[in-house]
Amino acid sequence: MADSRSETVFLRLGASVMAIAGALIAAPALAQDEQLQAEAGSASASDGAIIVTARRREEALHDVPVAVSVVSGKSIEAAGIRRVTDLTALVPNLSINSGYRQGSLWISLRGVPSVQGGEPPVTVLIDGVQVPGQDFINEELNDIQSVQVLRGPQGAIYGRGAIGGAILIDTNRPTNDFTGKADLLVGRHNDVRATGVISGPLIQDRVFARLSVLARRTDGLQPNFTTGDYADAGHGFNVGARLLFDLGNGFTIDLNGRHQHGKDGASYEYLVTDANRYDYDTVGTVNDPNVTDNHTINDISAKIEKVFPGVTLTSITQYARSSSKVFGDTDFTAEHIVLQNNRVTMKAVNEDLRIASNGSGALSWMVGGFFQSREVVNSLLVFGDPKGPTPGVVSQDSDQHDKSLAWAVYGQATAKLPAGFELSGAIRYDSDQRKSFDPLQTDTFVRKTFTSVQPQVTLKKVVTDNINIYGTVGKGFRSGGFNPYADTITLGVSRLYKPETSTNYEVGVKTKWLDGRLTLNATYYHTDFKNQQLFFISVTPVARDIYNIDRTKIDGGELELNYRPASDLTVSASLGISDSRISRFAAAPAVSGNRSPMSYSETGNVSVSYTPKISEKTGLIFYADWDHRGKIYWDAQNDYKTGSADTFNGRIGLSYNSLELSFYMRNITDKRFPVLFQANAAGSGVHGQLLNMPRTYGIEVKASF
Repeated sequence: MADSRSETVFLRLGASVMAIAGALIAAPALAQDEQLQAEAGSASASDGAIIVTARRREEALHDVPVAVSVVSGKSIEAAGIRRVTDLTALVPNLSINSGYRQGSLWISLRGVPSVQGGEPPVTVLIDGVQVPGQDFINEELNDIQSVQVLRGPQGAIYGRGAIGGAILIDTNRPTNDFTGKADLLVGRHNDVRATGVISGPLIQDRVFARLSVLARRTDGLQPNFTTGDYADAGHGFNVGARLLFDLGNGFTIDLNGRHQHGKDGASYEYLVTDANRYDYDTVGTVNDPNVTDNHTINDISAKIEKVFPGVTLTSITQYARSSSKVFGDTDFTAEHIVLQNNRVTMKAVNEDLRIASNGSGALSWMVGGFFQSREVVNSLLVFGDPKGPTPGVVSQDSDQHDKSLAWAVYGQATAKLPAGFELSGAIRYDSDQRKSFDPLQTDTFVRKTFTSVQPQVTLKKVVTDNINIYGTVGKGFRSGGFNPYADTITLGVSRLYKPETSTNYEVGVKTKWLDGRLTLNATYYHTDFKNQQLFFISVTPVARDIYNIDRTKIDGGELELNYRPASDLTVSASLGISDSRISRFAAAPAVSGNRSPMSYSETGNVSVSYTPKISEKTGLIFYADWDHRGKIYWDAQNDYKTGSADTFNGRIGLSYNSLELSFYMRNITDKRFPVLFQANAAGSGVHGQLLNMPRTYGIEVKASF
């Protein structure tokens, strides 16, 4: 499966072109644009300020006292971001990696990690609508206006699950302008991705529509040395439609619908021993047959808003459903032993109703309520491989049904005080009643209600027009839940895992220099983390279960820099440091003081975007970034860790009017390292390991009108 000679020549040529273009960056930049416009954020104010919605209202990024990173649609395109997993490189202290299947992600934000089978440590909203579960997060990104990542507990505003932060994804809105664009990407191993968008008015000034489509296929990049092909091959398509009604007098209706379907390789972890766990080039004898995930996502939402004198009333209603059917090898070896048939379905109904002040007075406020009904069914059948020694013999059959009935009430207020001070307060009460049972077993029904009050207080001081400092104290909460009944019998794990809570203390400073062309923001935080949820995987028997660490303490900081010396040149850099340590673990007292698992010690990124004009109609496209991940421990005993790793990405191309042609490369040096490691998953000294994606490259063509 080595690259052909032509591919090697293509690769070397691309690398050489990028190196030459990189040298151009050292040349003097073109004349500065007197009215520089920010290329990030949900919108730009008339003065070029980046506008964010971190506190559910529009504010300038520089003014909002929240640690928030903003990635613009242009940055997403330049960096080749296709899913939320690719955001890792651009946001400090954030890591998102693929897991067992498409809807199963490992997310870590500020040392707060995901738990497979539980809820993510972040709340995700798409166009202001909260997604009901982790299966809806890893959608293909298309037609994105911006992504905002709020770091630190956001429970007072966004509710349970936002214990690590929140991710706000905004797509482009339809307007009176008739526009369209198309994008075709052709990459290594028959990686093909085509997208198209069309937008415009159906009734001028009143009804607007936007339609986006995406189709993709790939032969994959993760080698399977048993079958001779690639374990992550797949194909799929997405359709998104948005209707916006402006009925006059401040009355708007925003209808949004999305459909995604795909069939992709899954579960391409492989087993390693202590002796070969660092062999990334020849170890990959994992699946025969390859595991496939046939997955579908459907969701539809309605956002109805009415502006009255002094207040705005907002209602957001959503119905969402996802399904995943995973079939294939489950012994993670080259032998024909056992297969799995794992079906996971989720359906949910959400309603969020709130009323907020409008205007620019000294006091702004918001009160609201939230309701969610959700059901998850996880059916797992493990049986003997027809080619193996026990064909068809069932070794495990479970059918776990989980139901959640959640509601919340919340409020927030911000007061502008004398001497440049601003005081903000928010509070939310969440109640989450959960039920679980397995109809294939007897006496499995359990029920428990998890509740929490999540307050937050923030004090900001405007030192000068260019310097703001703030301090905040806030609480986060993630519900507990139930491990599968079958695992309590076979492995003796607890049926109940406890809810998490965290208290975060944070100080930050936001600064602007050189007439706003340079921004430098810094934060320091300390988090007291109670009942941290962690998961472990077992191959024999097949199991995924969650347990709690009693106390964890996290200290860290973040630094973000954005420098725009000219209208066509932007340099960005970020650094995140997270020292997460176990302070108490009653089940294993000896691990106290160890690094908490599944948390990188630091992350870093530097990127350069350069788009000078060659002539009136022609321009150069250059983008390059360096991504750094620090060391990470994979178990509470700190017996297994992965050292730091650095990857490089780039893009070089030309634009002509509304056309663009570029060559891109990701992971240029082909650096391989584990992004998931399950210690002792198949017995003592035998582990499950999943590597990052190897080097890839290709050509992309874009057109717009």
